[in-house]
Amino acid sequence: AKKVTFLLSAGRQLALDKSGIVANSMKKIETFQPGQEHSWYFDIYPKQMTQLGEHDVLLKVTEHFNDWAYVGNETTKRIPLTVRE
Repeated sequence: AKKVTFLLSAGRQLALDKSGIVANSMKKIETFQPGQEHSWYFDIYPKQMTQLGEHDVLLKVTEHFNDWAYVGNETTKRIPLTVRE
């Protein structure tokens, strides 16, 4: 079992709320067992300045060693998202 932090970052041109203020969401799991699954759903909105085209949403998973302050392993995944009219 590990302590795990999930960070979703929508970047500068996208947001996780309709007002365009919230760009990041972090979830901490105190005990994440091997083979265990978690699901979260996020609505992603364009900001007023958002340009059409492809934008990256960043997902970062951090494994912690004994304490939240110590990083054991970190994995980053860029997820392309296309903005259309």
